[in-house]
Amino acid sequence: MTIKLFGTPRFRLRTMLVAVTVVALAGYLAREWMILRDARQQFHYAWASYEAARATSENVVLASRRLMIAEAAAPWISERKAEQLHLERMRQLLEIIESGMKELSPATEERQSEFVRGEIAKYDES
Repeated sequence: MTIKLFGTPRFRLRTMLVAVTVVALAGYLAREWMILRDARQQFHYAWASYEAARATSENVVLASRRLMIAEAAAPWISERKAEQLHLERMRQLLEIIESGMKELSPATEERQSEFVRGEIAKYDES
């Protein structure tokens, strides 16, 4: 005589659908998080390269724009919030360019600040 402690597992269709949905959702969120993490790392790398005079402000602007696109695609950040974060990064970059902390020629400083101002004008509503 054997004692059965556990019955045979019977999964209902509803349970299986919920499990598959949870796994798919977790996979989607993990993918979006990794894409956003990679975009943030690329932006920080571009910013550090700019501070070390190994990259131009255009590189920082393009990295920030890629980050903005990744932020807007993430389900937990709205498109408007992603644009606001991009604007904050661009204003900070413009402040550094115009402060004279970087030893740039006047023509280079003007060209870079004009490029950043153009980027700000694209997304600034005020």
